[in-house]
Amino acid sequence: MCGRLVVMCATAPLATIKDGQVFANSRDVAEYFGKEHRNVLRDITNLVAEAPACALNFEQTSVQVPMPRGGVRLERAFDMTRDGFTLLAMGLTGKVAARLSDRVYSYGRNRSPLRACPLGLT
Repeated sequence: MCGRLVVMCATAPLATIKDGQVFANSRDVAEYFGKEHRNVLRDITNLVAEAPACALNFEQTSVQVPMPRGGVRLERAFDMTRDGFTLLAMGLTGKVAARLSDRVYSYGRNRSPLRACPLGLT
């Protein structure tokens, strides 16, 4: 067994469980939201560049894409954690995303910092 479980739901993008961690792939997210994959890749690249604290939520990978004559080619993609998916789907950029990412990360580690500290997204 490869340690990978695939979960599908009509109301959410495809999710994969790999090594006990839930991931969504950028190709599946693009398809679900009706976006071109290249634009989702651009948004992820911009998010990571503007808010480096978010980088750990995105893991670059590649997927096999079938070609018209039966071959396959490798295409760049990202696996993203729940937090990465949330930031991407919300369309946050810059300092706001970095602050939210820090709060989301601290929430995942220890829920008490979120109760004591507002996001400060003014």
